[in-house]
Amino acid sequence: MTQKAIYKILRAENQQNKTTIVTTSHYVKDMEQLADRLLILNQGALIFDDDCDQLVNNLVTRKLFDVEYLAKGQIVKVTWSAAELFSKVAELEPENILTIKQRGVSLEELISQLIEEAR
Repeated sequence: MTQKAIYKILRAENQQNKTTIVTTSHYVKDMEQLADRLLILNQGALIFDDDCDQLVNNLVTRKLFDVEYLAKGQIVKVTWSAAELFSKVAELEPENILTIKQRGVSLEELISQLIEEAR
C-alpha cells in the first residue's frame, strides 16, 4: 500500500466517523498531509500544542538571513535568525559583507527553532 493510499484511508476515517487518529512521525510531509493539531515533543517535553494554522503563522513571522562574508580571504556562508543577524553583523567589517538575503523558514527549520528555544 502506498503512502498516498494510507493518507486517503486515514482522512476518510477521520471525516466519516469523526475519529481522532493519533500518529507519530519524524516526517514533516506526514504532518502537513494528516494533522489538524500538532503536538511536538522534544525529549519527552511538550514544546508545541496547537493547530497546523498556528504553526504556519509561526513560519510567516520568523525570518532567516543567508549571509555571505569574507573571513581570512575565504567566502563564508551562514544562516542567521533576525536576532543573531544584528549582533553577528556588528562584529564584521562592513567591507567584508558580500550579501545578506532574507527568506522565510521551512517547516523543518521552524521545528528545529522550537526545539532550540525549549532548551
